[in-house]
Amino acid sequence: MGNLVGINGRVFSFELIPQIAQQQKRNIELNGLKNVVLEMSGLGDDNKEIEVFWSEKWNTGNIKENLLESAAKKRIGKILRLDDYVLENKIEKIDFIKCDVDGSEIGFLKGARKTLSKFKPSMIIELNEECQLRHGSSCSEVFDEIAPYGYKYKLVSTNEKFDPLSIKDWRGFSDNLLCIL
Repeated sequence: MGNLVGINGRVFSFELIPQIAQQQKRNIELNGLKNVVLEMSGLGDDNKEIEVFWSEKWNTGNIKENLLESAAKKRIGKILRLDDYVLENKIEKIDFIKCDVDGSEIGFLKGARKTLSKFKPSMIIELNEECQLRHGSSCSEVFDEIAPYGYKYKLVSTNEKFDPLSIKDWRGFSDNLLCIL
C-alpha cells in the first residue's frame, strides 16, 4: 500500500498484536517505506486498555481467548477510536480503509462513525459470522452499522455485487467485502 499512495500519500497501519506489528515494522523498513505509519494499537469504539491473547502455534492473536486454540500468551494492549486518532493527528483525507479485526468490526465501525461520514472512504471489511458471534454480534449487525453511509457491496472472492438483504442464514459466511460509494 505504501507504494500505491504515491509520494504525498500516507498509510496508517494499526496492529494490536506485538509479534505481528514487529513483522510489519520489518517489512516497512526492508521496503524503505517512509510514508507508512505503524501504530501498535487496535481500533475500536473506545480508547482503552484490554487483554490481548497470542498463539505462537497459529501466529495470530485476538482479544477473545476463545478464538484461539492455544493462547499461550497474554498481554495488555491499547485500543483507540479512529475518530479520535484522525482528529488528534489532523488527518485531512482518507480514501481507503482495510478492516481485518477478527470479529470486532462493530466496535471499529462505531469508533469510526465521524470519519466514515466525513471522508466516505472505500473499504474492504473481512467478515466471518463465527468470529462475529464469538464477539457478541453478527454479520447482519455489521451491515446495519454501515448501511446509513450508502455503500454498495461486492464480494472480493467473486467480484460480484452483493446484497446483504438476500442472506437469510449467515452461518458459515466468511469473505472480504468491498464497500464503495
